[in-house]
Amino acid sequence: METPSVRVLVVGDSGVGKTTLLRSLCRPQSRVPAKTLDKPPTTWTAGCDVHVLLKSLGPDGRDVFVEFLDVGGHRQYERSRRAFYVDVHGVLFVHDLSNAKSGDHLSQWSRELSAVQRAKGCVVPSRTGKTHGDVPTLHALPKLVVGSKRDLVAANGAARAAKRIDVVDGRPVSCLEACAEPLAMEPSGAFDAFLRQTVAFAHRKDAATSHSSYDQSSTGLRQLSSRTVDAEESRPKGTAESDSAVDVLPLLPTDTRSAWW
Repeated sequence: METPSVRVLVVGDSGVGKTTLLRSLCRPQSRVPAKTLDKPPTTWTAGCDVHVLLKSLGPDGRDVFVEFLDVGGHRQYERSRRAFYVDVHGVLFVHDLSNAKSGDHLSQWSRELSAVQRAKGCVVPSRTGKTHGDVPTLHALPKLVVGSKRDLVAANGAARAAKRIDVVDGRPVSCLEACAEPLAMEPSGAFDAFLRQTVAFAHRKDAATSHSSYDQSSTGLRQLSSRTVDAEESRPKGTAESDSAVDVLPLLPTDTRSAWW
């Protein structure tokens, strides 16, 4: 029995709280003791940590595994982390609300992803057989900017980093603010909407053949072994494919968008 899965790349500077936020988000699905989860990481992430969330996101409320690829944000890991920029269905750009520089650096992360896509064509692979260039474009890839440590900003009365992200390509990117302990996100519902965007993107007409060791269904969703969902149920029924991923992506509230990318 199989459950479909999607991959979400999580990028941002070291120390902005990516790992802590993902641990809190994926805690119900984790088998790690709570005491371990509550302990903050003592070192920066090197390479890539994978956090898995099982959530009802598919057609008719079917479960989908969301794999969050938490890559090291330090400059010294720039070359090694690019090995994980493969077959992505969505990107989380995380910055620290109390650190304006971490927000300014998000455009650098955007350029890093674009450079890998142009050079190798692996970030969002295409069925067309093309292995290089911007096809399919990164513009349609679901993205969400997450401002972390909202609780610390409120508690310390620190100046909040500017919400507006520099324009890279005049395209809006949805934003939300979050804190890890206790887990809270504002505006509510924005994160789930983003996850549904990733599922819709995986079902796009140009859904790629996976470069990973996992098998992939004809819908573009990869499959993971599970006892919770029948293999036949992992394929959406009665769902028409769209010529453009943008056509099927649910819209987030306009006031939560930031003019960026």
